[in-house]
Amino acid sequence: MFSILKKAPVTRALLIAITGMSLIECFLGARSINPLAPFLNDRGLVALGAIVPRMMVSGQYWRAVTAMFLHANWLHWAANTWALLQLGALYEVMFGSRRFAAIYFATGIVASISSSLFSMGIGVGASGAIFGILGAFFFSIRRSPVWRHEHWTKS
Repeated sequence: MFSILKKAPVTRALLIAITGMSLIECFLGARSINPLAPFLNDRGLVALGAIVPRMMVSGQYWRAVTAMFLHANWLHWAANTWALLQLGALYEVMFGSRRFAAIYFATGIVASISSSLFSMGIGVGASGAIFGILGAFFFSIRRSPVWRHEHWTKS
């Protein structure tokens, strides 16, 4: 499974960055070191770049990107990194690193902005970008002259 990461450098870099930020969150006290603890330090996450309500109105645009590298707890981190490993690496190998990176960041930023506009609390995570890749995966397979006629894409 991990051998696919040799062919998916953007996915590998994202996984390293997300894991590194998770360790920084623990070190700075924004998250508990205990993987079973639900401890969440909102102020610590906000200081690191979490999405906050009305961030776009107050000019804090950078949070739309930084929040994609933060996670609320170890289960959140594990689910996002597993999905990114499975889906992101496959998409990147099939359709290219540039296209993957463009879709990942575009959909992640749109999800972050939407979260800041329609949520009353803070938000963190790469889920919006991962769901964006999932949507792009379906669309890209259907439009691809290489993949759309494959047997496995029709099931």
